[in-house]
Formats: sequence, structure tokens, C-alpha cells
Amino acid sequence: MSSQPPVGKLCSQAAVFVYKDDASVPFAEADIRTMNKSEGGIRGEIHGDKQAFLGALRTWNSGIDPRNAFLCIYSHAGAPGIAPIPALPDDPRVISWTQLADALPQGVQYLWLLGCKTEESINSWKPLGGPVRHLLLATDFSTPWEPFLKFFAHEISTSPIIYDNEMRALLTRESPELASHTKYFGPDLQSIPEPPDKIG
Repeated sequence: MSSQPPVGKLCSQAAVFVYKDDASVPFAEADIRTMNKSEGGIRGEIHGDKQAFLGALRTWNSGIDPRNAFLCIYSHAGAPGIAPIPALPDDPRVISWTQLADALPQGVQYLWLLGCKTEESINSWKPLGGPVRHLLLATDFSTPWEPFLKFFAHEISTSPIIYDNEMRALLTRESPELASHTKYFGPDLQSIPEPPDKIG
């Protein structure tokens, strides 16, 4: 699968990058277009080619302010890294976690990694502060994650602004089954427990 035309401006501080070549792509594209319209503009890119994905991600990251950058990456994932389809470790389409971090030279403040077992990333990202400056949302279960993608809009929304201690409660309320398979990690690589305070 070749790359699709990007959505939104390259200079957008929030972005969704999809590395997929399966039936979920049209749904992901619809989610991206909705977010771009509702949140005042985001960068959205869909790629099935490894080099195109890495090059586009690096270009975006090199041109934004990492202290206020929000990124969601949606792909198949596991211990070797990410891939556009479920892949073996020696598949040439696999982007290793190290390669992915290298494509984020400035890092981002918030990173959502959606797709199967993305928490495997923390075994390679030491310290996490390389690609992620503040918080990583990662997944621990193989399931279709596309329905969760639209909730990234809550992370980047300014109306209302949703703070760190409110986000997990909101995700649990809106998608309890998928939210139960997400974890937050800080730069010290330690899982951050859900805070006791909930949003109304």
C-alpha cells in the first residue's frame, strides 16, 4: 500500500500517524478527518511503506515544538516494533522501537501508541524521555484498536481542556473495555496508576 495524501497542516502540534495496510484504514482516515475538523486542525498521515512513514514522522517532529506536541501512532505492534500488518520479527516492514524513537528526534510531550502490545516499547526506550517527554499511553492486549483512535480528540482538545488526572477516567467511562488494556508511563518507565479522583 502506498501513502495516502496527508490531512491538515504539517506544522500542527497534534498529529495522528497510521502505519497500517488492512481493513481498518478507511475508518482511521475518517477519524482523522473528523478530528482535523473538530479540533481546529491536526496533521494526519497514513502510510503502508516503512521508509515513507519514518521520513514523514521525522519531518513532522522536526518542525514542531516538542514541549506542546501530541502524537498518536496507530499500527500493529509487538515486541519487535510496529508493522502495517501482523508481522514476524524478521519482516522487512517492521519498524523497530529504536527506529521509531530515532524518527522522533525532538520527542513529543504526549504519545499514544495504539495497536496490540505497544507497551513492549518501554523495553527498548530507556530512557523514555527520548521519544516521550511527559506521558506515554500504551496498550497491553491484541484487539482491534481503531475504535479507540477517536478518543485522541479528548487528549488534544482545548474545549474543554482535559488534564492528566482526568483523562483516564474519561477514557474508562467512554470505552471501558479498551481503556482497561491501556497504561500510562512516565519518563521513569514506571506505570502510573489511575488517580482516585474522577471527572463528573
